[in-house]
Amino acid sequence: KQIQIYSHSLVISEVMNAMLRIAFKAYKKNLKIGSNKTLTNYQIDNLDYKKSYRNTDDFKRHFSQIKSDIEAYSPYVILLDSDFSPNLELLMENIPSSSDFNDYFYHEMGLLLGLTIVTDDGDFSYPDIEILTENKALLRI
Repeated sequence: KQIQIYSHSLVISEVMNAMLRIAFKAYKKNLKIGSNKTLTNYQIDNLDYKKSYRNTDDFKRHFSQIKSDIEAYSPYVILLDSDFSPNLELLMENIPSSSDFNDYFYHEMGLLLGLTIVTDDGDFSYPDIEILTENKALLRI
């Protein structure tokens, strides 16, 4: 509880979105195995996250739980948004074509602020920054 977590609001957004997408997959799976099916498996597979899921009680429950989980960590999280406000033109000019924008953004923020990046993202491959991971692909780099 004494450890501070340094983050950017972009990371918090990614975490929330990823967790809600996982909940959406589980929601669709539960629809398929439910006993009172009003949709075919094809219709379930083609449900739209924003149009079909966001207004459900399942989404609202998961959204509330995720917010609560993140709020529980908030005393230990220091947002770096004001410490790292990069020049978009320079980011666009220097981003490698092999890189995801968010990965490059975190790389640049980590370099500038002297941070260790904690990730499980297998394509986060920047050898000039310290990475903490359990991802076997990253451990081989």
